[in-house]
Amino acid sequence: MLKFIIISLSLWFISPTLTAAEKNQELESLIKNEQLKEAESLVKNLLQSAKTKEQQMEYQSKLAQILLSDKRYDDAEEAIEDLIEMKGLSEQHWLLAASVYGVQAQESSIFSKLGYAKKAKKSLESLLKDYPNSRDGIIGLIQFHRAAPGIAGGDEDQIPQLMQRLETVNSEWYSIISAQQAFANEDIEKGLTILDKGIEKNPKSIDLTYVKGMRLVNMEQFAKAFALLDSIQSLPLEEDSSEQQKDWAEMALYQSAKISAEKAIKLEQGKKNLYAFMDSEQTQIPEAWIRFRLGQILWKLNDKESSIAQFQLIPTLDPEKELEKRIKTFIKEQSIEL
Repeated sequence: MLKFIIISLSLWFISPTLTAAEKNQELESLIKNEQLKEAESLVKNLLQSAKTKEQQMEYQSKLAQILLSDKRYDDAEEAIEDLIEMKGLSEQHWLLAASVYGVQAQESSIFSKLGYAKKAKKSLESLLKDYPNSRDGIIGLIQFHRAAPGIAGGDEDQIPQLMQRLETVNSEWYSIISAQQAFANEDIEKGLTILDKGIEKNPKSIDLTYVKGMRLVNMEQFAKAFALLDSIQSLPLEEDSSEQQKDWAEMALYQSAKISAEKAIKLEQGKKNLYAFMDSEQTQIPEAWIRFRLGQILWKLNDKESSIAQFQLIPTLDPEKELEKRIKTFIKEQSIEL
């Protein structure tokens, strides 16, 4: 992953004089940079020194999150059950619990799947009991009822009522979920119509615009997709915007640049968007892929020297095999000499 913050000291050398705020910042940096073993050690230390129930719950949830990211699912389950015993969980805590049990349902043996599925459903129901207007809780339960068999608690008859709740709570995501169902049923025209009506009602919606843009990518309507994804930069990103909206606003930069790189569409704007993406704090796309896309754009803009410099840098960034194949293909097609 592209790392903008380089942590050079291990936890063994963290000064004991660090304030709680500094330790919390250190923890977030470790998690963001996927230094999960170090993050686990630090959060356990913070958990032991927590002075309030709120601090204990927050660090316990961080521990479960770290273990889940590290694919230590049994340990994550144990951590989340310790959290549930504390009572008074927040919306995000219940969502994390549903995620842990959901992953366990996917990864466990046939004998355990049903039990974990029921625990995931119970977590979502507990969430909606405490937070009845939780958009993510309603969506999660809708998805559960669509995916889970009846023996695990799935009931498609519950979906219409949940969709009504979602429309009241968040009309944008009501449109997205409705469109996704239409796409799943291979009714592409209906899905696009739903998204268009949603955008008409919510013209400043980052969520709707991004979802439609990526759908157009899947449909290989690249010029239209580029225009939509590029337009997201002109949409307002409020201070209270969700993390997903912030992520999608950043990813729109990369996805539009990727279209530009592959299809030679709006190359100068694609380059501008890619540089903006590189300046962001994103951790979603490995740097090697970003450099490849930049190299493609620069080559097509006839900036050969700068393009070659990007391709020469990539081997130092530990590129994955799929990227190595893409680079070889592009270099061969363009007769590039490195």
